[in-house]
Amino acid sequence: MKKFTFLMALCVASFSFAQIITDGGFENITSGEEILFGNGTNPVGTWYAGTGNDGLDEAFYIETETVNSGNQALVLDNIIGAAKLYNNLILTPNTTYTFSARLRNKGETFDEDSAITAGTRIVFQLLKNYNGAKAEITNAYEETGELHNGGWKTASFQLSDTEFRTVTFEFTTDDVTALTLQINVQPSFDVAVILDDVSITEGTLSKTDLSKFKFSYAPNPANNVINLNAAKTISKVEFYNTLGQNVLTSKVGALNSAINIQSLNKGIYVMNVTIDGQTQGFKILKQ
Repeated sequence: MKKFTFLMALCVASFSFAQIITDGGFENITSGEEILFGNGTNPVGTWYAGTGNDGLDEAFYIETETVNSGNQALVLDNIIGAAKLYNNLILTPNTTYTFSARLRNKGETFDEDSAITAGTRIVFQLLKNYNGAKAEITNAYEETGELHNGGWKTASFQLSDTEFRTVTFEFTTDDVTALTLQINVQPSFDVAVILDDVSITEGTLSKTDLSKFKFSYAPNPANNVINLNAAKTISKVEFYNTLGQNVLTSKVGALNSAINIQSLNKGIYVMNVTIDGQTQGFKILKQ
């Protein structure tokens, strides 16, 4: 119990799950409706698109995501020129945040030999007061992209047609706290990309022992289900509340699993995941 108490205290001290983006799952937009167009005057937390590029009206639209349990997601599908999506942020000065989003190709396939010159490119950047300066990205998972011009670039050839892959990186604010998340969609060449579960939370990337098993989970925060994926069999999953009490245990025995957490009350939990005899705790917010 002492060991778990220490883990719990470490997790609580390291993270604050104040959700910065209010509709990262795109659930509050009418299905099929285009993203709101505007000039950046929308309230903080509202998605909007830039203006002035040809083909922009077709660049962003909402549809039901069959891979993600029927939830809505945003399709990035621009075929003419670069299109940009924005979300205004008010953050704490001199603080490290973690950005996370899930991406997958929209069912299209293409010649991998031409992947460098073809395919959608999604660039995530954080602008300071629209002046072009960017918040520094300090750490990221290389499997999902690369640093690019002060941002993080992911190309469609790095994604899957059948499952989501997570884009995750850190950035640290300075004295400028009014930032804008800019998602730049470059020409798609008929390869659309689906974006979902966009979040920015205070704290650093989790340095887990399970990364060598390519373990991933989403979404977080979560409502009813958490999806787990790994390259090696997940033995079991346990949830503990802030008092250190085990409130849910699930024996998995598979590489992928959808854990039902509907019975849990709203709040913060530690999700202990065991793979190949190794256990790592992850902080989860149940909405």
